[in-house]
Amino acid sequence: MNEDYSEWTKVSNGKTETYFGYSVGLAHLTSATNNVLIGAPKDNYDQCKNSGFSKTGVIFSCSSTTDDSCSKFCVHNLESTLGRDIQNVSNAWLGVNIDINPRKEEFVTCGHRWKSVYVDDQYVKTFYMKGFCVVTTLNGSKSRRLLLMKSDNITAGGTSVKYTQDGQKIIVGVLGRDKYPGGIILFPNVGPNPDGKPMLLSSNIDNNYAGYAVASGKFFNNKYEYSVMGVPRDGSGAVLIIDETNHIVQRLQSESKEIGSYFGMKLCVADVNKDGLDDLLVGAPMEPGQSREEGQVIVYLSDGKKLQKKLVLFGDKEEGARFGSAMTLIGDIDQDGFIDIAIGAPYENNQEGAIYIYNTNKEGLPSTYSQKITGKDAAMGKDMKGFGISISDSVDVNNDSCPDFLVGAYLSNQVRLLFSRPVLDLNLELLPESQKINFAEYNCPNHGNKAVCFKVKLKFSYVQNNNQIPPKIDLEGQLATGSQSQMNLSRGVQSFGFKLETGKKLEKEFHIIVKEHPNIFQPIHITIQMALAKNATCKICPILRTKTFLKKIPFELECGDDDKCTTDLKVSASTTLKYLLYQKEEKFDIKVVVSNGNNHAYNSFATFVFPKYLQYIQAIKYKVQPDFECSTDSSAEEDMVHCTLGNPLPKNTNSTFALKFSSTGTIDQPENAINISVKTKSFEKPQDLKNNKITIKIPNRMKASTEFYGNSNPDLLTSETKNITVTHVLAIYNHGPSPLFGVTLNVTLPSLLKERPDLIQRICKNPSCPTSFDWQTISKGSNRQVKIVFIVNEKIHSVKKDLKYLETKAILARKDHRLYIADKNQWPWKISVQTAFQIEQEPIAWWIILLCILGGIFILALFIVLCWWLGFFKRNKVNRDEDQKSFAASEKLSNEPEENNVVPEKNTNSDDKFL
Repeated sequence: MNEDYSEWTKVSNGKTETYFGYSVGLAHLTSATNNVLIGAPKDNYDQCKNSGFSKTGVIFSCSSTTDDSCSKFCVHNLESTLGRDIQNVSNAWLGVNIDINPRKEEFVTCGHRWKSVYVDDQYVKTFYMKGFCVVTTLNGSKSRRLLLMKSDNITAGGTSVKYTQDGQKIIVGVLGRDKYPGGIILFPNVGPNPDGKPMLLSSNIDNNYAGYAVASGKFFNNKYEYSVMGVPRDGSGAVLIIDETNHIVQRLQSESKEIGSYFGMKLCVADVNKDGLDDLLVGAPMEPGQSREEGQVIVYLSDGKKLQKKLVLFGDKEEGARFGSAMTLIGDIDQDGFIDIAIGAPYENNQEGAIYIYNTNKEGLPSTYSQKITGKDAAMGKDMKGFGISISDSVDVNNDSCPDFLVGAYLSNQVRLLFSRPVLDLNLELLPESQKINFAEYNCPNHGNKAVCFKVKLKFSYVQNNNQIPPKIDLEGQLATGSQSQMNLSRGVQSFGFKLETGKKLEKEFHIIVKEHPNIFQPIHITIQMALAKNATCKICPILRTKTFLKKIPFELECGDDDKCTTDLKVSASTTLKYLLYQKEEKFDIKVVVSNGNNHAYNSFATFVFPKYLQYIQAIKYKVQPDFECSTDSSAEEDMVHCTLGNPLPKNTNSTFALKFSSTGTIDQPENAINISVKTKSFEKPQDLKNNKITIKIPNRMKASTEFYGNSNPDLLTSETKNITVTHVLAIYNHGPSPLFGVTLNVTLPSLLKERPDLIQRICKNPSCPTSFDWQTISKGSNRQVKIVFIVNEKIHSVKKDLKYLETKAILARKDHRLYIADKNQWPWKISVQTAFQIEQEPIAWWIILLCILGGIFILALFIVLCWWLGFFKRNKVNRDEDQKSFAASEKLSNEPEENNVVPEKNTNSDDKFL
């Protein structure tokens, strides 16, 4: 960017609604007092000799050194040559275009709406819009008129006008419209009133606007100059290359599918690839893109035989911008030896307007612009509209060896003179202390940890190759190291500033820290951004040709000469967990073994992908590299854990570790199995990737301890009970740990309910009185209860004397058993709830009681007789005399002493009172 639109911009303003700036021209400062020419095609020559016409159009002559120093330039005495009886100059649009002779101090301008008047015998006037052009010296001393009116079959002559490159001819565009054919008139630029040579198309088809734009160029050799005319309404547009014999050498047809793109409305000839042959830029300002009238410019390059389409320029593709409405060569503004081009988009951003600058180079014309100047940029605090409708050729106005040019903004009646600035070639050498980074050499601290560091030295210098470049200059820069490294232990960017003197070198040194786990296949990018200091004191500060410098420093790898490090990783995984109980928190391990069968594996990772209802706890290291570590990533739909296997993971080695997980029990719906995938990543050949991924499937099982019971309230009905309410309760309780899914309860009511509704009735809150119940889910710790209520009539005891109980039967079923364990045989559950009836006993007759008493007496008497007959009541008599003799003999024997019996002596010294 070296067009200055702030301090070094000159301003010219015209009257409102005069289209001041619709055309512009910038001449070299020689004998002319003013060198800025500005067309205002809707202004009037009130300062020149009064011709009696209105809004003739005016050319203004302005100074390039002073703001608003413009005066009307009387290019021709409109009354002296032709009287008002044979011409009408009102609304002639004089100044609709301006072209300055590249070889002489003169310029040409036209008024394509000038009208000739034909008066018949009845003095009836007929107006013919033939147009006219005037050639005038820059100092206004001489002017001559190009006699277009000699040709009877033309209209709107002077719609476009252009000098040939040698300045010896003038090409005037004649608009093809109505019944008149279009084309060009070629005038020799000699003599006071030379005759032109019409080169018109043989016929006009549908107002094709042939001659709307004209140019010339040496396309096929460097000697002969061909004329070019635009035909913007020939279908979607066309451009014709013609020679002096009016032969069409080449026809360029628009490839647009849109009618009305106005391909050929503007033309620009330039040798953009510097091969000695002219090339052609064709504007199609009405070409739509994603929105209407975005505009485009098509570039055709010459191969010596014909012009061939090379590329298309688009600007910023803004709606209604009409990019390509103006195109001009603006010289070598970046001073690289190649010409540069400015393209106008006068209606961009709600008619504010803009110009785009394209810097050609040894590769030709780039597809992207180098600088954009908007109407707001050049407004200088004023309202700016239509900026970019016209762009002049470049001239070094302020003698700084840099081209400057004019830009018109006709809708706000303003013109800006934009000054280029000199270009400074800054030399910068970026010298790292080593050509490769050893990432295994931890040579500096980083927040208490060891890190890999290296130094970079910068050397700055410049040469004063332009007298406008100061001998000393203040510069500021920024060193950025990208995402793999950082500066000052925390940041990856560091700013600096210094004063540089021409012819001397200045050095700066920076310390760079490599971040942990870098991608060693990607080099460290060190980018230097340079700019002039904001407080620079130079009067006309230069522009840096190169603002960005880049150095790439690779990592040192142990992978042979090619540094490709082709590996062959293989992964295996296992777990001891047989199944996972649904909605039960449980911990388990996934053990992984990664083996490397080829070169060192740099930047190798193992990535675990698992459902979000699993929670990663920690990594268990068995046999891993020192820099092994794992980190989580929850940004995707599934959770992930990334584990670095080692940098490098050496060849022919294994990395063995395990990841511990916990089931959170928060899943909403059961699954047949949970999938945990493990995938390794490294630099491998496609055929070696098949064993880089494995998926562990852990069956998901469910267990629900279920309690199903029922009761009756009351449980017994007696004859004394009147009308009473009986409630049968059925209850289900889930003790877990898993929920119950798809549970149904089917109830069978007492049959008496249908047989005798007068004796028993069911009471329901729900009118449908359901007997089937469907529960989708019964979670752990939850229950479901069903109450069935009956009203029992007291007559039931007398009517149904043989009725023992009221019985309600229930079956509890589960639709799906496939995930449940340990209780499959328990289902379905069957229970019965009963309410017992007390049966009323009838009284016993008296004769039955008497008969029973008599029967009892008879049986007792019979029993006594039987016992007597068996001798139960008889006893033996005792012989008392023999008993007495036997007793006396035994007494006598007991009083005689035994032979060996020794009576012990009494111990009179014993303290014991009792033996």
